[in-house]
Amino acid sequence: YRAIDNILRSPNRLDDLSESQQKQLKERKGKMDLDVRVALTNAYRHLFYPDQDPVKAPTGLRHHVLSAQESGSVSSKGNQQDVIFQALRDCQKIRSDEPLKPYAPAFILQKVWPAGLDHWTTKALREAFAKDLSLKFLIDAEIALLRETIRRGLTDGQWDMKVGEKVYIKTDQELASLPDVIEFSDRLEMYRRGILKPPEPRVIQLSALIISGTDTVKKVRVGWMAKGALAVTLYQDGVAISQTFPPRYEHECEISNAAVFKVIVDYGNGEIEEKETQVAWPKSVKDGSGGYTPTPTPIPVLEIKPPILTFEGTVNKTFTQFKDNCIEKKVQGVESLELTVDSLMDYRKLGTSLSLLNRPQYTLGIDQVLSLNAQGQFVRLEYQGDVRGFSMLFSSLNSLLNSPDAQATINLKLIFTFKETVMPDGSELNGIIQALQRNPVDRLNLSVRVIY
Repeated sequence: YRAIDNILRSPNRLDDLSESQQKQLKERKGKMDLDVRVALTNAYRHLFYPDQDPVKAPTGLRHHVLSAQESGSVSSKGNQQDVIFQALRDCQKIRSDEPLKPYAPAFILQKVWPAGLDHWTTKALREAFAKDLSLKFLIDAEIALLRETIRRGLTDGQWDMKVGEKVYIKTDQELASLPDVIEFSDRLEMYRRGILKPPEPRVIQLSALIISGTDTVKKVRVGWMAKGALAVTLYQDGVAISQTFPPRYEHECEISNAAVFKVIVDYGNGEIEEKETQVAWPKSVKDGSGGYTPTPTPIPVLEIKPPILTFEGTVNKTFTQFKDNCIEKKVQGVESLELTVDSLMDYRKLGTSLSLLNRPQYTLGIDQVLSLNAQGQFVRLEYQGDVRGFSMLFSSLNSLLNSPDAQATINLKLIFTFKETVMPDGSELNGIIQALQRNPVDRLNLSVRVIY
C-alpha cells in the first residue's frame, strides 16, 4: 500500500508507467483505501467502559460494539466524541435528561455518600463519580450542577459544611450565609447532620465603673472581654479612642459628666458586633446644713456580678488575705481568679511554674504585654491565648531577657476559669497555691471573682 502510494505521489516515477499501468495502480490504491477504512472502522467499533454488572462485566469493564454506521460516522469536530457520548447515554452511563438538572441532595446521601462515613470533602464527592462503578459518569457540563446540589443540600439542611474554622449549619432559621465559592478541594468538608456543632453565640462582656474622682472629674475603668475577636475599638460618647485594643482589656479614663462607652468588635470575615454601656453621673443630695453633697456611691448601669476581690503582695500574703475575706464576707464559691506580675524576675518565676499550674480542673488563659530592647533588637508582643501557644514564645523571649543589656516592661496575667464553682479552701485553689510556692514571686496582684 505504501509503495503504490509513493509511486502515485511521485510525478517522475508515474511518467515512466503507461496509462494502463497508472489506471491499475489507482484502482488498487482505491481498493486498499477502502480496506484500510473498513479495518479502522472495525477496530474502533469496540467501546470498553467501567460498569458494575456481575454477568456482563465481571471484572468491572463492560464491552459495547458500535454499529458499522456509528463507527463510520465522523462528527463536525473531526472525531467521534459525539458518537461515543451517545453510545454511553444508550448504555445509561451518562445522564440523558434534557435539560440536565442538579442531582437531588437525597440521591447524594443514598447513592453517592459512602455508608458509615461521617464527613468527606467536596473533592472526594466529585471523585466518587469516577471511582464508584455503579454511578453514571460526571461530564464537564454537570460540574456547575453539582455545585448547585451542594448549595441546595446546605440550605435544605441535608448536610452541613466546614470551611477552615467557619461552619455552615442550617438551624430553625434560614441559613445565614453560604460559602462564597463552592470549590472541589480538601478545604471544603461536608458533614452529616448532627456532627458539627453551631458556633457559640458572640458574647461581649462590657462594664464601666467609677473608681475615684472629685466633684467635677471622675475616673472610670472600662473593661471588656470579647472572645475570638481580632480587634476592639473603644468609643467614648461617639468618639473613637485612637488605639486598637486586644479582646480582653481594662481602660481607664476621666469623665466630667455622664458618659456612654461603646466597643465595636471585629471578628474577621466581615463579622462586626458592638455593645455599649453608660456611666451615670452621681446625683447630689441636700444635706442638713442646706448645702449639697454628692451621693456616696455612684451606681453604674451595668454592675459586675459577682463582686471581685483584689489583693496585692507575696503569694502567702495575698492568699491568706483572700481566705480571711472569704470567711468574713461568707463567700460561698469562686468562679475565676487572675494572677498578675509586672517585674522581670517575677515574670521568669511565673513562666517556669506554668507546667505545674496547667491542670484539667480549670481553663488557664494567658494575657501578656511585653516591650523588650536587647541585643539591638526591639520586640513588642501582645499575647492572649492558652499555655501551649505561650510556652512556644516564652523560651525565645526568655533568652533575650537573659541578655546583659536587656531592658523590658512586662505585664503577665494568668486567668484561671473553673469549670464549676469551687470552694475558697478547696483542693483546686490549694493546688494553685502549692504550685506558686515552688518558686514564689516577690509581688503578686490577685483578683478573684466570687459568689455569695
